[in-house]
Amino acid sequence: MTMKLNLKKPSAAAATEARVKSEFWLNVGYVVEVDTDEGVVERFVSLPFGIPLDTMKPLEISGNSDVFAYLRMAQNELLESLLEAANELKPGESRVLGAGDQLAIEIRRIKGERTDLKPGANPFARKLQF
Repeated sequence: MTMKLNLKKPSAAAATEARVKSEFWLNVGYVVEVDTDEGVVERFVSLPFGIPLDTMKPLEISGNSDVFAYLRMAQNELLESLLEAANELKPGESRVLGAGDQLAIEIRRIKGERTDLKPGANPFARKLQF
């Protein structure tokens, strides 16, 4: 008996369709003060990738162990608290929790997609002949 394996990767379009866009992100990093031309400013230095918050689903609370059930309940409450804080942010705004020489987290709300651009006004667009 011979089995055939399908080793084809899904198309980029299919992968994009399957991925849900997140509006709220949690980033892990630290805060550093940097001397710039405008004076000393604080910057948040984060890991290369954040954690999408609004696409997380609360955990199911099941099983016979009260300890496990209470742990799951606390995890769900933490997620709910972070989402509540994120919902208070305006588009493009962020808030850093923690600082100093310790790890900090940043809650960020991305800017929404721009709807004010006119398709015919793009100075970079060209009609190409193929």
